[in-house]
Amino acid sequence: MKIKDYWPTVLWAFVILALTVAPSHKIPEPPDWSISADKLVHFLMFMILSLLLLFRRYSNGRLWNHRQLIPIIVLLTTYGLLLEMVQLLVPGRDFSWLDLISDAMGAIAGNYIYLGAVKLKEILANR
Repeated sequence: MKIKDYWPTVLWAFVILALTVAPSHKIPEPPDWSISADKLVHFLMFMILSLLLLFRRYSNGRLWNHRQLIPIIVLLTTYGLLLEMVQLLVPGRDFSWLDLISDAMGAIAGNYIYLGAVKLKEILANR
């Protein structure tokens, strides 16, 4: 595994970091939906991060097995926890357990999407 092969994943992780540490007054106000747009954004950012990581290895012809997916979820959730802790240092931002849960749920969803896509590809290849 070469780190340079994972540049889209690393780049996306830095985008998440930049958005996370931006002062809150610089972030546009989301529309008023019944579900918090902020939580949806956290979910989607971590789902995309998970997918970038998982499909990069898959594109090299190597599959992630089920046992390897749990550490990916732990890694991404830990990243989300660190970002929430960094927000304590940013004026106008604070630590949010709901944001962290949204991050973890996004990472889990990315794993399930990956597993579903791999399974679908196997089914289609065996037709």
